Amino acid sequence: MTDSVPPIPRAARLLSVLVADDNEALADMLGTWLRAAGHEMRHASSGDEAAGKLLERIPDVLVTDILMTSGNGVDLIQYARTLSPRPRIIAMSGGSQMMGVNECLEIARNAGADLCLPKPFNPQELLAALEKTNG
Repeated sequence: MTDSVPPIPRAARLLSVLVADDNEALADMLGTWLRAAGHEMRHASSGDEAAGKLLERIPDVLVTDILMTSGNGVDLIQYARTLSPRPRIIAMSGGSQMMGVNECLEIARNAGADLCLPKPFNPQELLAALEKTNG
């Protein structure tokens, strides 16, 4: 992910986004990018916390990491697919020592993610993914 944020244009359609990631620094950066584009962003530090936030209010888009310390992204994706209205789902992963990025994202696709982003990615890639899932 890039440290500097190039100018981010306002989105044509403003979305509510729930980001589930246990990396606080990454979540803060994603929040900066999303808010700069005009989107509303909520953050959950785990899959379990995100599931609770989904019960409070279903977002337009769920952006979830696959590998988290408490409650994984695959279970979260499967849960989110049962909701009505169902949020669009973007999975992201940088892999791990045990599992590569492509393998993580393939598991996410099979679980029902609408789109997958390998980490690292830049603001334009994230915003393009949001547009693609909500076109």
